[in-house]
Amino acid sequence: MTTINRYIIIFFIICLSLFSCKRGRDKVVEPAIELAKRMSFAGNLDSAMSIYNSLIVKQGEVPFVLNELALIHKDKGEFNLALDYLTRAIKADSANHVFFNNRGNIYQSLGMFKEAESDYSNSIKINEKYPPAYNSRGYLMFLMEKYNEAIYDYTNAIILDSSYSVAFSNRAIAFFQINKLDKALSDFNMALVLNPKLSKSYINRGITKFKLNDMDGACNDWQAAARLGEQEGHKLYSTYCNN
Repeated sequence: MTTINRYIIIFFIICLSLFSCKRGRDKVVEPAIELAKRMSFAGNLDSAMSIYNSLIVKQGEVPFVLNELALIHKDKGEFNLALDYLTRAIKADSANHVFFNNRGNIYQSLGMFKEAESDYSNSIKINEKYPPAYNSRGYLMFLMEKYNEAIYDYTNAIILDSSYSVAFSNRAIAFFQINKLDKALSDFNMALVLNPKLSKSYINRGITKFKLNDMDGACNDWQAAARLGEQEGHKLYSTYCNN
């Protein structure tokens, strides 16, 4: 963290403590949250946590802040702490579909699939037009080897958001698992049209093409993955395409 950023954080913490800045309490809280978001996005997780914790001390159990702290702890691999913050956020705002989806992600990371499924379903019940919850539940179904159910949820996510490249890629993998290779290839194609930087989709599309006996196409995809930094792309290309 730079010296300038350190002073900015100290300034906001002092203002939150005194609530005496000229612009008033709300005008201090809003930029403090924006600064914390920027810090988190830049990887300065401890700095972001300092700001959010100061907000909680002075503002109480603000659901949005609790959710943001949970996401930071998730990024740090501290899933039990993330779970605690999200449970507190939901207690403060039990009608927030995003909080349920996020807590489902944590339960899933902890291997608590029953609880994860319940939270994803609650998120959908609260807001049936929220694509990430369908995508999340779809991935959970995939992990449980319920591939048709996964495809159903991914399809709902895509219906709600036709630009959801990750859902297309995830559905493609589910199609691959049940040997519907043409459908898998079609979904991988769409995912990469929507987001050409999905490096793992190049790997998986290459594997699909390999299974369909399109060796040139497979090699081209693995090369593309390698150019995007995927070591698996290098490995597959070296193994199958350098003969």
